[in-house]
Amino acid sequence: MFSMLKPKPTIHQVNPWGDPPPGDNNKGSSSGWGRKESSRGNKPGGGNNGGGLPPDFEDMFRKAMPPVDGKKLWGMIALAVFALWILSGVYSVSGGEEGVVLRFGKFDRKVAPGLHMHLPFPIETVLKPNTGIVNQIDVGVGSSGQSRRELAGTSPAGQMLTQDRNILNMHFRIMWRIDDPVKFLFQIRDPQATIRAAGESIMRELVGQRTFDNIVRGGREELGLKAKEMLQSILDSYGAGVLIVDVLPQKIDPPAEVIDAFNDVQRAEQDAEREINQAEAYRSDIVPRARGEAEKIKLDAAAYKEQVVREAEGEAQGFVQVYNAYKASSDLTAKRLYIETMQEILKKSSKIYVDGKAVGNVVPFLPLQDLMKRPNVPGNNQPAEVQ
Repeated sequence: MFSMLKPKPTIHQVNPWGDPPPGDNNKGSSSGWGRKESSRGNKPGGGNNGGGLPPDFEDMFRKAMPPVDGKKLWGMIALAVFALWILSGVYSVSGGEEGVVLRFGKFDRKVAPGLHMHLPFPIETVLKPNTGIVNQIDVGVGSSGQSRRELAGTSPAGQMLTQDRNILNMHFRIMWRIDDPVKFLFQIRDPQATIRAAGESIMRELVGQRTFDNIVRGGREELGLKAKEMLQSILDSYGAGVLIVDVLPQKIDPPAEVIDAFNDVQRAEQDAEREINQAEAYRSDIVPRARGEAEKIKLDAAAYKEQVVREAEGEAQGFVQVYNAYKASSDLTAKRLYIETMQEILKKSSKIYVDGKAVGNVVPFLPLQDLMKRPNVPGNNQPAEVQ
């Protein structure tokens, strides 16, 4: 009992940050940083606390924040998380896209471009396939893509056998776009691989129905149109939701082992075709001209024939008329014929004949030279001789 009455030993607390400097009259309680809590005045060289010690941010934050109830704080946090969860359902669909909303992984609805909202994850999600862009798949030798058969190492995708059992290397391009986004997303697992495999199969079938020359020399366009039609039919039967825009054969060549010989043959055929075209052009130029000249000769001959016949008929008709007049009055007709004949003969002569009975009546100074200046009389520039 007496031991319990003994005074307890005095325990001196040692400040780990050191005692305050001597002469410090601040009697306030000191903190572990050697700062007087009651003193917050500015001292020289010490900033906002004594001795240049760092501020107690924990203490400052605790005093600045009002006391908050723990339940209320957790309620506010839960409300903020819920608001963020609700706002996560806001989304936008860009132009060219079409939104497909899924509810618990099952198709629920389609939405048009614009700003929309769906129930937050994991209740609803949205997929936005681009239905406006045109995609392309390259198949064959020289393309960046490869088919499953090529990956398996059995044969390149572009090596195909023609009807006449020639091998050719073909590179063709399939242009497609999404037509029905719901079918495109849910009907087939890998749309691009399906399009590639179907296009390769169809192209092999079409190449096998045609000869090598038919494909290489002008059959590409018809081949592409037929392949597009058949590929669209197959994908529609799959319900792929894909629209085939075009199938374009890009490059068609024989195997590399015979490419040089094939090119020589192609050049020879091109030279032959060029020579044939030149001959056809010459023929098209010379034949019409020859035919035109022949037709002109025929027309000239027909016109000359018509002229000669009509002249002969006119002369015959005139002879008949003269004969009839001669029978009616032979003396008068004979005299008229004589005079007309002499007139035709003498009008071409350079001499002037005067009837002997009229010689005495001829004036010596008659200007016969002027009378002889007629354009159709030969020798009219010579002096006339009077007989």
